Amino acid sequence: MSNYIVKIEDLIYEYSDFRALHHINLEITRGSVTALVGPNGAGKTTLMRCIAALTIPLSGEVYVDGIKTTDNPREIHKRIGYLSDFYGLYDNLTTYQCLQFMAYAKDIPENEIENRIQWIVNLLDMGELLNKKCKGMSRGQRQKNAIAQAVIHKPQLVLLDEPASGLDPIARNQLSSMIKNLAKEGITFLVSSHILTELQDYSDHLLVIEKGRILENKPLLAVLNNAGKRFQFKLATPLNLQMVIEKLRQIPSIDPSAIHLEDDTYYFTYLGTEEEQKQLLMQLIQLQLPIAELTEAQLNLQNEYFKSLKNKT
Repeated sequence: MSNYIVKIEDLIYEYSDFRALHHINLEITRGSVTALVGPNGAGKTTLMRCIAALTIPLSGEVYVDGIKTTDNPREIHKRIGYLSDFYGLYDNLTTYQCLQFMAYAKDIPENEIENRIQWIVNLLDMGELLNKKCKGMSRGQRQKNAIAQAVIHKPQLVLLDEPASGLDPIARNQLSSMIKNLAKEGITFLVSSHILTELQDYSDHLLVIEKGRILENKPLLAVLNNAGKRFQFKLATPLNLQMVIEKLRQIPSIDPSAIHLEDDTYYFTYLGTEEEQKQLLMQLIQLQLPIAELTEAQLNLQNEYFKSLKNKT
């Protein structure tokens, strides 16, 4: 089995008056949560619809789990969950009825439906919605119901197009928790959103698209350094970069291949244990590094996004 759930080769998509996607080549790793980022009109929704086998490209190939979308779209639909930016619910049905209907629509065996509904209700903590009709739900509750329907058949890949649109802060936090819980079940996610601070809470890959072209497709910091912790520090007085690198290399638990300077901040990967980490600041000071600040590095998805735009120019 390939390590990639999605593979795209030279994809081109055109509307009647313009080209939306230009020669897209892309791979999405199984088990990843990829943030799909780009301005309005960049091609995010068109790309998702091509992956979901809902639109036919002008040329190129899209494979999901090794199956070409244009050859067998129905089989693709069985393997994915898709939630568009604008979606509808049956207002006079309860959550239970919606999930039951979707389970039948997704060909889940009848003797498994009750267990499957209980699985998704427990996983997404939506027991209070089970007997509530959709017409009486808040925006966040409707979103939870829609996501539950999109994953009731345990798809390998879930595509979410602007899922946080219109949600209040509490509902956004619940959405983040839902995605994290579903990712633990082994589901791969591709999530499009303009809210970068929210995406960084659960994403481990970044995919940047602009004017129908891929600018960036990479694992994020936490993935690149999953063998250790990433730290950052600033110096009270500037030093030569090479001098700092040579000093850091004297600490065996620091990965010598992962030291770099960005603006006025140094980054490195620490491979030591939690107990050894307690001595890290003292070791740096003993190396006569004028440490002004030492913290564990935090991912900033917004910085990563604008960096990709800057690298393009």
